[in-house]
Amino acid sequence: MDEAEVKAIARAIVSHLKAKPLASDTQMGIAQWWLQPGGEFSDEALGKALELLRRSGVIEEVLATDGRKRYRRCSSDVELEALLNGELRR
Repeated sequence: MDEAEVKAIARAIVSHLKAKPLASDTQMGIAQWWLQPGGEFSDEALGKALELLRRSGVIEEVLATDGRKRYRRCSSDVELEALLNGELRR
């Protein structure tokens, strides 16, 4: 896993959130439904991408009643577009 892989996953998540602003899911659900089917990425890289987006203020982590962490958008279209245009930084 390298930084380019983490950023590619983060951009894919941002694209999904731009298209579906009310989306919310667990890390496992994101891997299964939001990213390319059969995508070659590790759980560790996905976790780092989610943390990067959380720290950047793009997503928030919410603890569901079942105890699982869910991720959802908490940013504007303008902020998402800026990230898609390459302004995603560690």
